[in-house]
Amino acid sequence: MRFLTAFASFFQQRDLVLETCQMLIDDLSDTTLLDLRIEKASREMNAVAAVTKKHIAQNAETEQDQEEYDQKHHALVQQYEKLQQQFTKLQQERAARINRMDTLHHFLETISAVPQVLDSFDEELWRATIEKVTVFHDRKMIFQFLDGTEIQG
Repeated sequence: MRFLTAFASFFQQRDLVLETCQMLIDDLSDTTLLDLRIEKASREMNAVAAVTKKHIAQNAETEQDQEEYDQKHHALVQQYEKLQQQFTKLQQERAARINRMDTLHHFLETISAVPQVLDSFDEELWRATIEKVTVFHDRKMIFQFLDGTEIQG
């Protein structure tokens, strides 16, 4: 029952919610800058890998002070690992954006298809629209919808 009340309150703002969701989806779908950062990180990793490979080959071909070699090799490995961490973080950020975009797109489709009056609990609607529900000790409930809207139920 509380979900129905919260949803009815939420649904009064349907047009605004639909417009806001579409704007969020449009914003999330533009990964151009993120893609450029991923590409740059990849190029930098490849450059460090090439320098490391050359450094190893040079050590195999000519006699060198091994302590100096080890220090430079260690520095190159650290540089590569740092770049790899940045690259992985950027890829995860991109995947999270796309996942959020897909979730909001499903949310938008679901909200668009809901009838004006909801008279019974709909489990599919619940799963497609509710991010979380916070229940307090005094039985007050806060419903957080996927678009971020919070409504007390």
